[in-house]
Amino acid sequence: MAAENQDTIEDSIICYICHRVYDDPRILPCSHTYCRKCLEETALANKDQFECPLHEGFTVSKNTIESLPINRIIRHLINIYGSRQSPIECSNCHSAVSEYRCDKCENETFCSKCYQTVHKPPVMQKHQQMSANETALK
Repeated sequence: MAAENQDTIEDSIICYICHRVYDDPRILPCSHTYCRKCLEETALANKDQFECPLHEGFTVSKNTIESLPINRIIRHLINIYGSRQSPIECSNCHSAVSEYRCDKCENETFCSKCYQTVHKPPVMQKHQQMSANETALK
C-alpha cells in the first residue's frame, strides 16, 4: 500500500511536457498543470500561444503565463516526495550532501560550505536560501 501511494505521488509531480519533477508548477484555467518554463518555451515555439496538450482548443498567451497561479498542492507534494528521497549531492563540489538551494539558482543544490562560497558576492545577496528539499514560494 505504501509503495502504491509513493508511485501515485511520483506520478502526480511529473510534468506532462518535460517528464521531470515540476519546476515552478503553474495551473491553467482548464485545471492542468505544467512547469512555467515548459509553458513559456512551448508558447515561444508556437507564435506566443500555449495550447494545452490535455485540453484541445484551450490556449494561453505567453504574456499571461507569469501571472498563472502556482499549483501549491503540487508544490507541497514535491516537498513531501523530496523529503523521502536519498540525499542529494552538492552541485558545486560533488562530494558533500546538499543542504541548501536558492530561489534563483535553478536545479542547483549546495552543501553548507559551497552555498556560502557561491552566494558570498554582493550580486548573489538577493538569493533566498532554502533547504535542499524545499521549493521557493513566489
